[in-house]
Amino acid sequence: MPEAPDDDAVQRTIRDMFLDGALPAPPVTAHELRTMADGRWRRRVGLKLPLAMVAAGILIIVLFAATPLRNHGASPSNGTTSTARSGWIAHSAYGIQVSVPRSWTVSYFPGCPAPAYGPGLLTIAPSHAGIGCPGGAHQPSTRVTLDTYAGSVGDVDSRALTISGTQWIIPSAHATLSGTGPGARSVLDTLTRATGHAAVVPGLGTGTETLDTLTSTPVAGPVKVRSLASGRTLVVQALNGQFSFTGPPGRYELTGAAGDAPCAPVSVTLTSGRYATVPPIVCQGE
Repeated sequence: MPEAPDDDAVQRTIRDMFLDGALPAPPVTAHELRTMADGRWRRRVGLKLPLAMVAAGILIIVLFAATPLRNHGASPSNGTTSTARSGWIAHSAYGIQVSVPRSWTVSYFPGCPAPAYGPGLLTIAPSHAGIGCPGGAHQPSTRVTLDTYAGSVGDVDSRALTISGTQWIIPSAHATLSGTGPGARSVLDTLTRATGHAAVVPGLGTGTETLDTLTSTPVAGPVKVRSLASGRTLVVQALNGQFSFTGPPGRYELTGAAGDAPCAPVSVTLTSGRYATVPPIVCQGE
């Protein structure tokens, strides 16, 4: 492979090329005009121009390789924009998140409308039973609700479908986001994919515990709940054979107690923002 010319030779060649280009071209002869007409004429350019072009290319490559890349102030955009304002807190579930001011009340899995004494209320995964709820709970004028939905609205990407200005469906998350009152739209506009900086909404598990003898009797008593991920244990109370607990997403083992009767442990997996049914805890009596 021939040696690449050094920088001085390259610069001289380029200079000669430009000097040659500045000189007037010699006149075209009648013979050349005739050969131009039948396509056989070739421009009378010597070997200097191809050599100069190769040399210039080598020089450009050398200079580019020797010059470090610099950031001139504009960082590249990743195509996303953070809509959460300073001092707002993000809450994530279903693979998405929404942010609210720190002064707002946030309620997970409320069986009844939760009382709120701040300027706004964010409710996530409310119960839809609504039976026996006391009236008179203070409700702020601005409320936003993030919830799941059953069914399908077709094969749509992660963008929200706007039913109205403050009622959205997010098909990829099987979730809905709605708001009422002044400032609700500003909260809805913070909707984005879940990030590691958001507070993760827990999951909720509900179950039953019975004592089986000749008949099946609901149990009232403690139920031990152990996280298989962290090993942490909490105790909840079963009332009339029913209990519930909340915890970070993950798998849990639950063990009941009914006097001296053995109770086989059961397990359940919690998912952020969703209800999970715990397999029945059955204690075997004599």
